[in-house]
Amino acid sequence: MATLSRRRARAVATLALLLLLPARAFAAAADVAIAGDPLTTPNASGWLRTHTSGGTLDTDNPFFQSLGSNGRSCNTCHQLQDAWSLTTETVRARFEASGGTDPLFRPNDGATSPLADTSTVAQRRIAYAMLLRRAVIRVGIGMPANAEFSLV
Repeated sequence: MATLSRRRARAVATLALLLLLPARAFAAAADVAIAGDPLTTPNASGWLRTHTSGGTLDTDNPFFQSLGSNGRSCNTCHQLQDAWSLTTETVRARFEASGGTDPLFRPNDGATSPLADTSTVAQRRIAYAMLLRRAVIRVGIGMPANAEFSLV
């Protein structure tokens, strides 16, 4: 009985090893194929891949062009590595890298108020707290005439 049990254990271990080897080989091949591919980026779940009709990313299109004099484009907030959105991790990394002067950080919509003090790094941390904590851009629009609430 003990011999049969050992044989089963060895058979299960051998089978597991045989199943794992191709998976590791596939993962290694995938890593090689992904290296240098601008449409694929690692994320917390593994890999994020953007598919386009042409198979490439046209960075000359208006999405990547400046929207005016503030240094922003659509791509300022809509990032490939964040699934074309914006995450707090990205916001915080950009703040740390620039001291809060990256084009993402603008008082008109990135700060808690357009009048916020942004004269020092410490003041910018306070001014851009909503963006740093929640990756939220404040969009100011007029209040509807028939609103059932008041903004104070």
